[in-house]
Amino acid sequence: MLLGWQLLLLALLDLRHLWLPRMLVGWLAASGLLVAFAAARVTDDASVLGFSLTGAALGFLMLWLIARFYLKARGREGMGSGDPPLLGAIGLWVGPLGVVEVMLGASILGIIAAIVMLVSKRKVDAETALPLGTCLAATAWPMFLLQGLG
Repeated sequence: MLLGWQLLLLALLDLRHLWLPRMLVGWLAASGLLVAFAAARVTDDASVLGFSLTGAALGFLMLWLIARFYLKARGREGMGSGDPPLLGAIGLWVGPLGVVEVMLGASILGIIAAIVMLVSKRKVDAETALPLGTCLAATAWPMFLLQGLG
């Protein structure tokens, strides 16, 4: 439940203001780390913590590398600075496999959003900002819930 409310707040802020406050992303990461630590203690299995930390590193690095490549290729920023830390924080909750699935789902949502904008005759070009954080958050919540079923 805690994860869901945090993701909802971040999704709405990114959707309306293209803004992912570092403090809120930090709280998402801290709560994910706390849950992972507690799960490791309860199960007496330190690999749970390693799994979460791997998800965080993979999530952050995926988007950070994409942002760096885009900057190098285009000579300008193409992604908000809050998106890599957000995916890293999500990785603490869903692990390395889940974070890849979240990224895939968020990419699909972003493509759908761009198509809807085009069909609705809104101006869409290379300068049009799409809130990736909203797509990440919208995908992370169901991914987290589905992991409990597997």
